[in-house]
Amino acid sequence: MKEFYQPASDFLVMAANGEIPLTGSEFADANLCRLLDHTSDSDLSNRDWATFLLAHADVDVAEVTIALHRCLEDENESVQEEAMVGLARRHDLTALPRLHDWLRQGGIIANDP
Repeated sequence: MKEFYQPASDFLVMAANGEIPLTGSEFADANLCRLLDHTSDSDLSNRDWATFLLAHADVDVAEVTIALHRCLEDENESVQEEAMVGLARRHDLTALPRLHDWLRQGGIIANDP
């Protein structure tokens, strides 16, 4: 059986479990900044999870959009895919050319039944 994939960061585990807020207070703002920082982490599991969490967060501020665009250039395809999801959820039309190219090259979404 494959082991459950979790980030190396305990902070990201808490964020994934909904244990920390990302909006509504100074504490939440600090958490969002920390989450944004994890999108540039040297540990792939942290970058992947941070990008996933941002992609699905109901936070639509410029810093998140900028981070998701930066994640499109990550060396890891999974991070790139999470960034595309996040930008699509935000109806960011500037990401469409990148998404189109990715799908044309056989991205996972293009191969799903």
